[in-house]
Amino acid sequence: MRGNRGKPGRRGTMGQPASAVFPWSIVPEPGAGEKRTGYLRWRDDALRGWEWPYFAIRGSQPGRAVAILAALHGGEYPGVLGALRLARMLQPERVRGSLLILPVVNQPSFWARSAFVTPPDGKNQNRVFPGNALGTLTEVLAWRLMEEIVAPADVVIDLHSGDVFESLASHTCRYDMGDAGIDDLTTRMCAAFGLPFAITYPRPKVTGSLAGNAALAGKLSMLIEVGGNGLATDEDAQIIFQGLINTLRVVGTLGGMLPETTVRWLVDGQQLRAPADALWRSAVRPGQPVAAGDVLGTLYDQLGEELARPVAEMAGIALYHLSALAVREGDPLVYITPEVTR
Repeated sequence: MRGNRGKPGRRGTMGQPASAVFPWSIVPEPGAGEKRTGYLRWRDDALRGWEWPYFAIRGSQPGRAVAILAALHGGEYPGVLGALRLARMLQPERVRGSLLILPVVNQPSFWARSAFVTPPDGKNQNRVFPGNALGTLTEVLAWRLMEEIVAPADVVIDLHSGDVFESLASHTCRYDMGDAGIDDLTTRMCAAFGLPFAITYPRPKVTGSLAGNAALAGKLSMLIEVGGNGLATDEDAQIIFQGLINTLRVVGTLGGMLPETTVRWLVDGQQLRAPADALWRSAVRPGQPVAAGDVLGTLYDQLGEELARPVAEMAGIALYHLSALAVREGDPLVYITPEVTR
């Protein structure tokens, strides 16, 4: 099987858009100023029987190639609705460059309504990138996404939420890559999206995530987290839709004025994990400031006897917590991220 089958046009610097050539050969190429929709299929044995909806949009003017993906985790719904709203609304004649939008990436997980993992092989789709051409369904899909969706793109936007039993404060994520041009643009992309928080991770050395691998491949890469707990609300969909519009303005895909936004910047912090199987009651809400030593919740056994009251080991923002009652040993209970001044 071939590797990258994309045919990107002239690659500019991060300050200069690439050409208006539609770079993704995995779907039929739209004409200039045209939008096409359909379902793509891959011939790999592991992916046989599945198909992926897509929107392919080619502007009438030069600009960057933007890939937008949602539902790498099938139980994270707001990104699906936000991506669909954007894809159906966009008018190609007003677009500079091109877009490929995949609103439901993890088809097996989506239809099974499963949390975190893909049912056929039990693997987490966002932990196996860059994938394996000869692996299981989850690994082969990751490889195909990297080779045929990410590789031809200039910009990669990965839409997530808290999973079926996670509550979180809406935030964007980016990587500090040590490249002034890329770092400036991804910072502006995160700020423009308009969410309350943005977290900057250090340049990844080894990562299984789509956004991390896209960043290592030199793309303008960001990850979005809005909503959670298996809910699909119009409010969350609209937040993602407007955030995508804002971000596309930053990278030059769309024109228009950017609204004023206020964002609190965070850095990678600490995940508190369950020491044993237990019943869990969180004492913090997403976005709540905590101090070192604060009680974060209580763990009980199945007879209601208290087992432990985990405490924060650092000050920061409780960015998300597990909302399920049942927790297994090793499950992440609360994620605390220190706030920084920019």
